[in-house]
Amino acid sequence: MSLKLKTGLIAFALFAMLGVWLAIHTSHRARLTQREANPTQTQDATRIGLPVSPRPPTTTESHAAKEMTRRDADFWSQLAHPITLRHRTLLPARNGSQNLDVIPHVWLAQFGGPLSEQNRADLRKIFRITTLFPSADMCFYVRATAADLVSASNAATPSLLGWIRLEAADKIVSSDDTSNRLRIELFSTGERRRVAERTASLGGRVLQTGSNWLEVERNKAYDLALTLAELDDVYMIEPGRSKLVVHNAEAEANSSATPLFSAPYNLTGSGITVMVRDEGRIFAHPDFGSRLQFGPDVANLQPIQHATHVAGTIGGSGGSIPGAGARGFAPGCSIVSYDLNGDELAEPIQAFQSFGAVISNHSYGFLTGWDNASGTFTDNQSTFGLYGSFARNWDLLARNQGLIIVKSAGNARDGNGVGHPHNGTLAADGDFYNTIDQSGTSKNILVVGAASDAAIAGTSTASKQVLAFSSSGPVADGRLRPEIIANGDTLLSCDNTAVTGNTYVSLSGTSMAAAAVCGTTVLFMQDYKRIFGASSSCAPHYLRAVYAQTATDMGRPGPDFLHGFGMLDALAAITLLNTDGGTGSRIVSSTISSSNPERFFLLSSDGSSPIKGTLCWSDDAGDALAKKTLVNDLDMRLIKADDQSQTLPFILNPAAPDQPATQGVNSVDTIEQTLLAAPAAGSYIFAIRGTTLISSTPFAFASSHTLTELQPPTPVIIPSSTSGPPPLVVNFDGSSSSAAQGESIVQFQWMFGDGATAQGASATHTYSPGIYLAILKVTDNKGASASTTVKISVANMPPVAAISASPSAGSSPLSVLLSTDGSFDPDGNIANYAVDFGDGTTGNGPNPTHTYNAPGLYMPKVTVTDNGGASSSKSTIVFIGDAFVPATARFSLNFALQPRDTFSISTRALPIAPNVDPTGLEGTVTFGQASFNFILDSKGRYTSPVLKVKLNPLHAQMTITIVNANLINGLAASNATNISVKNLPISIPFAVTFANNLSFGSPGLRFNYTAKKDARGTGTLLKQ
Repeated sequence: MSLKLKTGLIAFALFAMLGVWLAIHTSHRARLTQREANPTQTQDATRIGLPVSPRPPTTTESHAAKEMTRRDADFWSQLAHPITLRHRTLLPARNGSQNLDVIPHVWLAQFGGPLSEQNRADLRKIFRITTLFPSADMCFYVRATAADLVSASNAATPSLLGWIRLEAADKIVSSDDTSNRLRIELFSTGERRRVAERTASLGGRVLQTGSNWLEVERNKAYDLALTLAELDDVYMIEPGRSKLVVHNAEAEANSSATPLFSAPYNLTGSGITVMVRDEGRIFAHPDFGSRLQFGPDVANLQPIQHATHVAGTIGGSGGSIPGAGARGFAPGCSIVSYDLNGDELAEPIQAFQSFGAVISNHSYGFLTGWDNASGTFTDNQSTFGLYGSFARNWDLLARNQGLIIVKSAGNARDGNGVGHPHNGTLAADGDFYNTIDQSGTSKNILVVGAASDAAIAGTSTASKQVLAFSSSGPVADGRLRPEIIANGDTLLSCDNTAVTGNTYVSLSGTSMAAAAVCGTTVLFMQDYKRIFGASSSCAPHYLRAVYAQTATDMGRPGPDFLHGFGMLDALAAITLLNTDGGTGSRIVSSTISSSNPERFFLLSSDGSSPIKGTLCWSDDAGDALAKKTLVNDLDMRLIKADDQSQTLPFILNPAAPDQPATQGVNSVDTIEQTLLAAPAAGSYIFAIRGTTLISSTPFAFASSHTLTELQPPTPVIIPSSTSGPPPLVVNFDGSSSSAAQGESIVQFQWMFGDGATAQGASATHTYSPGIYLAILKVTDNKGASASTTVKISVANMPPVAAISASPSAGSSPLSVLLSTDGSFDPDGNIANYAVDFGDGTTGNGPNPTHTYNAPGLYMPKVTVTDNGGASSSKSTIVFIGDAFVPATARFSLNFALQPRDTFSISTRALPIAPNVDPTGLEGTVTFGQASFNFILDSKGRYTSPVLKVKLNPLHAQMTITIVNANLINGLAASNATNISVKNLPISIPFAVTFANNLSFGSPGLRFNYTAKKDARGTGTLLKQ
């Protein structure tokens, strides 16, 4: 930032001082960059005050190397790209303005690659940028000043592509204004007290609070939401949660679970504890014996039939009446009872820590739309399929804690109360879709629909097999729901009594289907521990991948919004687990990261059986404000090695939910499946890549064939030069690239960074001025590929702009020569001069003359552009009016607290007629680039909380005082910023302009400026 100084000597001295400071500051940041920082816990978990268990091992990222060979534009765009929110699309940008707000705000920042824990620590320590949690489109919410973001955009790794602040309306999840209750979620840096006080001041009432949320109530709550959303504390606002209700609905045989109880499996669920979170307390039925435990929140609650029936389906022994057929899926497991109305985050954590529960069953959901059971209608159908705080919290549990959450889909598909609309969306097939309530929209949980008795695992059928009430997808962002179905048709299980004749009861619903899947999962976990060790636990994505891979397809071919991937086949799932046997040859469990963004798995087909693969991962918690909740997008494809032909995964069209699945790129789900029904014999590769990756992501991949991981080739670029003047001709040599042992490179693809491409082991390209990332992607004979980059800098030093005004002050009309003679281009020539005269008019060409007709303070600016397209700007000051000769003047800046700045100035020699009537006289005070308006009273006075003006025409006196204002931005052009300087002469433009065309001021008052970085700065008038 240039100084407005009167002498070249002072300017030179100041720039020398700034150069020393910048050198020290840069050196300090460089030293910080070399420090190792301890990995931090994820902000998502710490913001809710919960412990974080270790994630699965990931590839260690070298802080020094930053792994730039793989964090490249071939995988993740290095240009800012649109961010799609629920209500609009934004484009982040790098704001390089000199007038940067120094107050920290919350921004949506977009990065050019994944952020490791080390990257996040560096952003915090070096650039003072706190990362909060991820969003979609390679974005993170961060808290920082605009100046810190500008600084990081020039030096951070991975690159900071741009940033943007959200508007209040962006933070409101649903625009439905019928509810008078709101749930307000805060950022981890937000203050709940401030939001509560603001709510009260607007006539709202706080109903309840949590560590990072409030529920409030007020008529016309949408208006309240818009006002509260303006606070930086607030992350999102959604409708207040509706009432939680249970999902009521010969499952073992239908799900092929019966063989698992006998040799060679002999599974009972022994050693596994499952949490049953349900309505009220589970009855101490004899079928549970000592295996039933109680959480602290059910001690004073009554036993409820639904909870008891669900628990019996999961783990009842069936021994009360032998032969009745009421045995649960895992009769040897332990069960812990919790009520559904507790904290959806804290209770599962407590159940894990206190009871060792690694699986939880949730056969309930929010009352949405028509409820057949109670005969009531809740006008909140707009919340069907929405991803909100509830779903987000469960994604946190699954991702950070590894908790397996089994959830019923709900029973809302056939709601049809008299006088009320059906639930969901009516499709062309006459069925209703989009009936999943907000409790079932998490990405990392297993959502279960209810199948009829006609659905038998192992027997595929094209007919519809779900019960009429079983809720259907898609959810709002188009994701598949449910993922699996299981029998939920008249299941016999424990009743709320042990009295003979009432020992067992038959119920139907997705509640029962979820319990059947949960019981199967207990058996799966028991066998998993037998294979991998007693201390191991199956990850949620591992289980979901295996279940989807082995499910029996029902309904339309491939996945659909009624049946998901099909009918749970417990025997097939356990068989696949045992076939793999912990070798990773049929079920791969690994991580996609910046150091390993693409993985390749080879298989051989004899051409006689279909090739099928299922990919699943646990994603970071989604952003409730984004249109798409997917944060880390992994994609898969099946490649035939000899001709490189590809088979893509199933995709569904949420706009036509009744249509069969097709094949394409799935960019919405955390689970994908590829099927090649009639493969030709030969070698194939399953390729998995991180298409969009903001953090390292654990995944599981289940396959119909034995897999062998291929090592990708190693690309090498040798450029003839990496920098030079334009036009720069660069010869690229990729012949040193190598393939894995026994393989060969068959394809070289060049992307030069300016849109041009080429193929071959070598290539030549001519560059115009700019900075480019040239990419070489090499592919071997099996279809494995890898890429690397090199930066090409084509020298084009920016031009230097200069402008001066002659004369710089005078009475109107004033003709001013704006000389641009000092402008030059160090390595070319200036092609264009664009001049903004500061009074609303513009011009072109060097050395323009302009006439200023109205009194006031103007800042004409010239922008010069060279023949390479680079540009720079420079401003000067022109004052039109009479000279203001101050007797005293001083200002004070506060860099730590804003707005706390002050300015005062007075004169006893104002050139004004003594008989001027000040009554109603309007005017503007301009100090630097900060302006303040006033209207004088009959005594020539004006008083506001910020500005005081006193005018006494009779004695030619005027005093102006500004307090509690933000003057830092206004003084930026004079370099009165938070750097450490002492007794530095600076020049600041000042003017007071009246509506009657009186104007007093100076193009530059001289001040003696002293400042201490991050504390205070003061300026005292230097009298002429």
